[in-house]
Amino acid sequence: MKICIGCNEELELQAFYKHKDMKDGHLGRCKECCKEVNNANRRQRVEYYRSYDRERSNLTKRVKARSVYAGSKEGRESLKRGKKEWAARNKEKRSAHSIFWNGIKSGKVVKKPCEICGETKVHGHHEDYKRPLDVIWLCDKHHILWHKIDRIRKRFNRNLMFTRGALSRRASTLRKLRSFGNFLEDI
Repeated sequence: MKICIGCNEELELQAFYKHKDMKDGHLGRCKECCKEVNNANRRQRVEYYRSYDRERSNLTKRVKARSVYAGSKEGRESLKRGKKEWAARNKEKRSAHSIFWNGIKSGKVVKKPCEICGETKVHGHHEDYKRPLDVIWLCDKHHILWHKIDRIRKRFNRNLMFTRGALSRRASTLRKLRSFGNFLEDI
């Protein structure tokens, strides 16, 4: 039995993480208190940890490990399971993507350059999944930026970007995306 320095409760030793430098071989805080402290620290230093996690995930050994796992039977099964789960959760999106790609194959939809910078390697971005053949063509950089703006809009409940209704409003939306993109790049 040991008393936690975080919650002051007396708990079994299994409730504490092991630590070789401590006198009794366990940390002073229980596992739950450690989790709370770590989560609070990550919330306070969001940008630092985003950057840290991004750099860490791009380490050679981690990239290689993901590649090995993805090539294994277990990895392929996990990916297949994940795709099925996503499709079950996102039936409307899945249907729109399927109709869209069939439209490209049949020639009903023709790829155009990025509507912001003119890049030819593009993604078709759906603003409304109920109109699967109606997309905005964006390069990888601007597609990521579009979603970054959308996350900010949803997070702060701000109308930084408007949905496209008529073509006349489309130019306004793209101008806002360009100007906000420049703003984000300057930060």
